[in-house]
Amino acid sequence: MRGIYQLAKHEQIQDIAAAQGFVGQYGIIASGNWTRDLDQVFSARERWIRDHMRAINQVRHTWLAHLQQDAPIDPLPSIAAFEELLAFAFGFHWFVNEAFLSVVSHPILDDRRIASSLLSVLKKMGMSHPVLEFEDI
Repeated sequence: MRGIYQLAKHEQIQDIAAAQGFVGQYGIIASGNWTRDLDQVFSARERWIRDHMRAINQVRHTWLAHLQQDAPIDPLPSIAAFEELLAFAFGFHWFVNEAFLSVVSHPILDDRRIASSLLSVLKKMGMSHPVLEFEDI
């Protein structure tokens, strides 16, 4: 995201309302300077994203991609944290599409067909009773 954002800073924004909508989701009141507003969002979320991604990348590099069975693993983020990370990424993707490309993003997080499709694949692979919805803990 940071790389795309660095590139976007040098482009003419087409829809300032997209920037205002994105930053507003993270408690930033739009100032009229969209880059400053996004800097505030990224600054506030940077450590949280970095810490969660560090744990995710560690599991990816030691257990998923390069099976190192004795590798120590920090606890993975919670399901809620994964959902929040995805929501942030999708929200940023929506912002870029709307603000610079005038393209409407597909509502991935709200598309129930994606979840039911994954559920079908898991069932075909032999997983018994895959779950689509989880109770809040």
